Amino acid sequence: MTPTLQFFHKHVKSHIIDSKTGVTCPFTSCSGNSTIFLSVNSYTVHVFRKHSNEEDIVDIGQVDESVENNLRAKENVVSSFSEFQNVDAEASTKTNVQTADPLEMSSVPCLNETFLCSDVLKNTDIPEVTKKFADLCLTLTTKYHGTVPMKQEVVSNIRKKFDESFSEFTDACDAKKGSLRNTYNRKIFYRQNLNLILPVEEELLNDDGEDTGRRYSYVPILDTIALMLGDETIRRHCENFTLPDNGRIMFDITDGAIVQENELIKNHKDIVQVRLFTDAFEVCSPIGASKKKFEIVAVYMALINLPPYLRTRKENIQLVLLCLDSYIAEIGWAKILDKVLTDLRQLESQGISLIIDGECKTFLGTLIAILGDNLGSHQIGGYTENFSKSHNVCRYCEISRDEFYADVFCKRVSRTIETYNQCATEAESTKKMVKGIKSNSPLNSLKYFHVSTLGLPPCLAHDIFEGFAKKDMLLAVQYFVAQGWFKIEFLNYHVNNAKILSENAVFIPPIKLTGSKKTKLDGTTSQIRRLILLFPPAVAVQVKDFEDPVWKLVLLL
Repeated sequence: MTPTLQFFHKHVKSHIIDSKTGVTCPFTSCSGNSTIFLSVNSYTVHVFRKHSNEEDIVDIGQVDESVENNLRAKENVVSSFSEFQNVDAEASTKTNVQTADPLEMSSVPCLNETFLCSDVLKNTDIPEVTKKFADLCLTLTTKYHGTVPMKQEVVSNIRKKFDESFSEFTDACDAKKGSLRNTYNRKIFYRQNLNLILPVEEELLNDDGEDTGRRYSYVPILDTIALMLGDETIRRHCENFTLPDNGRIMFDITDGAIVQENELIKNHKDIVQVRLFTDAFEVCSPIGASKKKFEIVAVYMALINLPPYLRTRKENIQLVLLCLDSYIAEIGWAKILDKVLTDLRQLESQGISLIIDGECKTFLGTLIAILGDNLGSHQIGGYTENFSKSHNVCRYCEISRDEFYADVFCKRVSRTIETYNQCATEAESTKKMVKGIKSNSPLNSLKYFHVSTLGLPPCLAHDIFEGFAKKDMLLAVQYFVAQGWFKIEFLNYHVNNAKILSENAVFIPPIKLTGSKKTKLDGTTSQIRRLILLFPPAVAVQVKDFEDPVWKLVLLL
């Protein structure tokens, strides 16, 4: 009796699972194909692609014979290695087990934390779990090579190699003497071997010095900087620093006035240039009942001394502070940043002393800039946070809303330390906003930093890629299409098929002009950035007038 096709496929798959030797395609149209399918998935995909409408199959007996032939061929190959010089050679040849290197010291606590963070194991259970894991690996290895006769020496060697690789881990978790046996000892180990700086829980007091019950976490910034300076690869960028001289060309922040005119940097060679970041994030769903309830503001730190390509790597960005966003409106930045500013003032005056090659060297430092979105920068800088109605909304000059609407290219005198302090003093005494300033920023307590001297730089992601670029690029595309330079399909195809070396492709949403009432482009910050980057080369061959003012505007973006 001829079996049904469904039963036949189940039978073939059972051979693949049980034999581990694979089968060839059972369909007559593939009779000349010698490909062996070692997994059920590869066989299923092949049948779906090549034989979805075929029913002409070979006899099941031939499939069984194919499996036997594959098994016999495998045994013949193994039998040719009849004698081995030593057990290690036999293990690596027959079982394909590579000699494992002992665990590195840094991987031991990471593996330990992986087990503990699962909330299933206790610290005392880890050695036993490791032994069971070794038995499981040995069982799976033996089962996989079950068709190959394995000598007892090979099995023993596999277990020995595994035990040697994990011996450091199991010793560290020993309940009596292990360095990772409990929380207390783990913290000591992490401080000594992993350069761990534990966060400190700080109290937030009101104006009367009473505890408000509010807390925030602070990672001492001086300890973090000292730890980073202990690394020679970082320290060499902070030693003997000289101001770059590139004329009027700006390659980096160090070419700007904020660094070039800093008195501490000009008069001290061993200098640490600190840059802070502020941003808020939600730990729960940002919609629904938990919206804004668990929003946390984070402050991060990076060193401007490092080359630009290293500053944004996550291993060089250090956490400084975590605080609930609601505390900022309730208590204010001054009290939240008190510990940070105290440490930064000490960095300016006393610095950090290190013993290097038997000599004591002192590194001074200061805050260069603090980055954030417009709302965060205005909040921490003492400026207005009402961008839609305030009379003065710019933190760089005193231009009014009416003057801006009358002439968007109107230029007013930039804010200075003197004008800022005058407005801040008046605002604090009258309790009213003065020229867009509500109060004096706590950051101004630093000797070599002031928010009015471009200490709060603009955020390109919010101002350009999430701001005017979305509207300007849509208007530019509409203009070029109307002028007959190219069709919208041409643009959509080329920007999504362009290849840039050493960059991961980012999908750009297709631009739609017909039937759309949108006034700006869709897309995330990275998508808009990529569109601006790829737009000129993508349509360059279609440009009819390189002097066109709209084309020049796109190039300026």
